[in-house]
Amino acid sequence: MLKPKRQIFKDEIKKDPFIENILSIQNNFKQFKNLYQRIGIVLLLSILTIFIYNYQKNKNNLEGYNQLNSVLSSTISSDTLYINNLLDVYNNFKNTQSSIESAFYIGKRYFELEDFINSAKFLHYYYQNGENLFLIQSVLRMLVALNLDNKNYSKSIKYQKKIKNYDLSDRQKAKNIIKLAQLYLLDNNLSKSNSVLKDIPPNMKKDIEIINELESLSVVK
Repeated sequence: MLKPKRQIFKDEIKKDPFIENILSIQNNFKQFKNLYQRIGIVLLLSILTIFIYNYQKNKNNLEGYNQLNSVLSSTISSDTLYINNLLDVYNNFKNTQSSIESAFYIGKRYFELEDFINSAKFLHYYYQNGENLFLIQSVLRMLVALNLDNKNYSKSIKYQKKIKNYDLSDRQKAKNIIKLAQLYLLDNNLSKSNSVLKDIPPNMKKDIEIINELESLSVVK
């Protein structure tokens, strides 16, 4: 009487969905074992490649920053030598933040030398790729100034409008608005100049420094 019961129990095990799924997985694994092994090897190699790439990139970035800091902290009297040393960082450590930041300092030095063509090239590069918000503000101010020097008021206005995204205080915001109004005046757009002044924070309209700047609004500094 025990045998039939034992047979029924075995049949029930075979029909159990959970057991059937396990058996199905086992059979599937055996059938595609080589494929799974190849996929595993590819994934392992991919992870290893990413790890090596990131390690090398971080290593290059650290070396680049060491070289960049060495240039910035040195007392190089020759502008040509200073720029060439920065260009070494810019060219030798591509795709790293050290290379990108070197572009800022190259553009800044060209700006100080009034070589606005070269300056604009490197400043634009930093603006598109840089991460330091303070340096980005500085870049935008230089781009405003060099376009103003070329009497390209529309471009100066374009960059001045971008500066407002980095205002850290109401006073800074008010000063940037006044500067924008000045640029609109130079571009012979009086209505737009008056319009942007309405965005000055109310609490700044009683600030002595802001009042003085508003009074000398038509004076280009």
